[in-house]
Amino acid sequence: MKNIAFLLFFSILIFASDLSAQDRSKDNFVSGQLMVQTKPNTNIQKIVNDLQSFERQPTRLKVEKLLSKHMRIWLVSFDGEHMNHQAMLDALHFHEDVSVAQSNHYVDMRTTTPNDPQYPQQWQYDNTGQSGGTIGVDIDADSAWDISTGGLTALGDTIVICIIDGGIDLNHDDLTPNRWINYAEIPNNNIDDDNNGYIDDYLGWNPTTSSDNIAGNSHGTAIAGI
Repeated sequence: MKNIAFLLFFSILIFASDLSAQDRSKDNFVSGQLMVQTKPNTNIQKIVNDLQSFERQPTRLKVEKLLSKHMRIWLVSFDGEHMNHQAMLDALHFHEDVSVAQSNHYVDMRTTTPNDPQYPQQWQYDNTGQSGGTIGVDIDADSAWDISTGGLTALGDTIVICIIDGGIDLNHDDLTPNRWINYAEIPNNNIDDDNNGYIDDYLGWNPTTSSDNIAGNSHGTAIAGI
């Protein structure tokens, strides 16, 4: 659950701090700031009051602002000059009324477009009316790419997306080096090694053939990770 909550945290990090106004720390987060998700039906001010001191040291912990009312996520600050950042993070993390606590990491906004020569024709990603369609009727993939194009999260976890399709070209130059492999599964031993309900799902899963053969086919749906 905490891993899921972190992914939700990451999606709103860009709203948590003014990157142009703050000096970056060597650890790539805002010194003296933390993001906290409270448990349902709890009071953020009670948490702050409980942690006005930690290990006999004043923290000067206070609420800066509400980041997400629906998700109960708050930005809090503390005395970063005299209070150890990790110690404050741990104190919040283990408080009984806190679901998740994390540093307020910096996020660089960027403008990224693929180098695929056929990208301008792929209206489903960014519809400018290039194929005679309605401008803006697309999935706005370019807006997502401005935030991340994969790789690692701020905590070093690999970002994996799921693709549900009629199969993929296993030899495609763009897909081959990026395909996710389920290393928790031993291929072709006829055992569900990771206990997820699928036997030998090393490359993904093809429900039509009940195997990890996710190569292109016209008879069903294949699920792969990229």
